[in-house]
Amino acid sequence: MHVYPLHEVFGLTPNLLRTYVERPALDWSLKEALSSGQLVVIHGNSKQGKTSLCSKWVGSKTYSISCTPTQTKQQIYELLLGSRDVVVAQEIRSISREAWRSHKGKKMGLGSLGEFGLDRHESNDQDQVREISSSHLPINTSDPNTVSRLLRRASRQSWPIVIDDFHRLDSSVQKQIIDDLKVFWDNSQPFLIIGVWRQEDRLSSVNGDLDSRVMNIDANRWTGEQLRGIVSTGSGLLNIRIPRAVEDRLIQLSVGNVGILQECLARLCVLENISETSKTHREVGSLLRINEIAAEISRKQESRFHRDLSCLAQSRDEQTSPSLKDLIVAILESPTSSLERGQPVSILAQQVKRPNARKIPLREVTEALTSLKMLQSRCRIEPPIFEFYADKLCALDSRFLFFHEKNNMNHFLRRLGLIPGSTLSLPTLPQRRTCDLCGWAVPDRTDLSRIAEALRDHSLFGCDRAEYGGEG
Repeated sequence: MHVYPLHEVFGLTPNLLRTYVERPALDWSLKEALSSGQLVVIHGNSKQGKTSLCSKWVGSKTYSISCTPTQTKQQIYELLLGSRDVVVAQEIRSISREAWRSHKGKKMGLGSLGEFGLDRHESNDQDQVREISSSHLPINTSDPNTVSRLLRRASRQSWPIVIDDFHRLDSSVQKQIIDDLKVFWDNSQPFLIIGVWRQEDRLSSVNGDLDSRVMNIDANRWTGEQLRGIVSTGSGLLNIRIPRAVEDRLIQLSVGNVGILQECLARLCVLENISETSKTHREVGSLLRINEIAAEISRKQESRFHRDLSCLAQSRDEQTSPSLKDLIVAILESPTSSLERGQPVSILAQQVKRPNARKIPLREVTEALTSLKMLQSRCRIEPPIFEFYADKLCALDSRFLFFHEKNNMNHFLRRLGLIPGSTLSLPTLPQRRTCDLCGWAVPDRTDLSRIAEALRDHSLFGCDRAEYGGEG
């Protein structure tokens, strides 16, 4: 029996997992776009398998860069040229012989040294080239025509260059590159761009020339059967069996997100002491264990979302109508499913609550939501939590959707200070000691504060709160 380490089967990793499951519509679309030389954009919520989809069909056949918020367009283009061993020629006054030999072996920006009119003057010193000078004009690495020609000259392969984490770039740099993509397309240099957003026509809305030249692939489309395929494939590789009830709970907790499912499966295996393929066939997992994992993931995210949403709430003038504090309350009070699909601005406008205030015009709510993109960048929120487009507000961060689904948002809003607090009333003590659904047990009845905290945590599990003492 072949032994597979856990990190190759389940978990969050930059490498392609052995549990990769093909999604026919998406995988076929990507293969078709790659063969036709189209500009490809893979987009969707965070941790939805975008990079894995690219790795499956592109892999090491091309060069990939990951963007950072401080990069400029010119820096990105120079990285691309460097990936093809294209050296931007420059004036060199004194270099070692060894460095000179290495330098000669590189591909120059517009040809060989001779084409640049470079003069080589050697000294008597065998270890030193005294002077190499050049009078040529420098290469403009900001010009897409020049860059695309150099890339094509350096490599005749037709695989696209991959730009990952495109959403992390400053919005002005994103626009500059999107404006250049038509030139790259005209020069037969394909690109594959990966980013966290939901708007399908995002690139063509910035540059209309890209319309009909872009293949947009929405990575959010996961079915229950595809997610179950990951569980069954990984179970086979690790020689374990996950009970159907536990599998159902895992699918439910993942809220349609493959990253969350992979994380829960990896944590389950660690807790069950599965680090590689089991020597004997084992059954692993219980509802109690899965619910403990869900509660742990949710608790670890609370401080992050507390920080991010507090920054957003304070980043807009409170006298502005509506303030972001009002909007965040309305957003967090929306159903998780609505935030995942996209909550219409008209509904959010109705949910904004301001005491003794006039009805807020739809236009003002739209203006406030439009500012979210800039404000999230200013607060350095990565990945972005929200996206507003086509008069809808979507939640992009899969962990936020998980956190929103598993937590009582009224409690969270009180901790944020966005709605008035209230005196904590201890819940009615449950008549039964355990929960039949998840196996949760009531703590020592003599410790009332512990009971209140435990009942609040138990609400994370999605069990019947009324039956087990209310919300607390």
